[in-house]
Amino acid sequence: MPRRIFIGIKPDDYIIKNVQSMQDQLAFLPVHWVPLQNLHVTLLPPWKPGNYEKDLEIFNTLKIARPSVPLTFTSVTFFKPKNILWAVGRKSEFLTLLIEDLRTSFNRPKDERKYLMHMTLAKHVALELHIPEVAVQWQFTATALTLLESVQTKESTEYKTLSTISLT
Repeated sequence: MPRRIFIGIKPDDYIIKNVQSMQDQLAFLPVHWVPLQNLHVTLLPPWKPGNYEKDLEIFNTLKIARPSVPLTFTSVTFFKPKNILWAVGRKSEFLTLLIEDLRTSFNRPKDERKYLMHMTLAKHVALELHIPEVAVQWQFTATALTLLESVQTKESTEYKTLSTISLT
């Protein structure tokens, strides 16, 4: 089976604690919570590399020339088209430029959709739940980029960290 890789930012402990608290409070909901170790903000969506080793080398030699700035999630909301519960964030010039640099480095096409910073918290959310939007102020500063592999199992999708590079 061909590999599927993507680039993301893993949240810090503050964000993970907030998500854990939400999962604990809403544990009764009939949803599939994303395991805390799988939480991430996707920058480049999954692709099947033609040359896995080359993409890994490109990733490991990336030099990020701009300083990282705080990223802020402002709400947790139900996204009906995909049946997911996600944390949505503010537009970030830092992420916009970083994504452009990554697309260029990996020769990836521009996404047809406008980028929206988000982190999936739960999947397979039933449409009849009518989950209201909740305002949050979750902020963290990204310290690293992570190259991940999306591994499909019979039960779920898992994300395996292949490499991490510092943003500091």
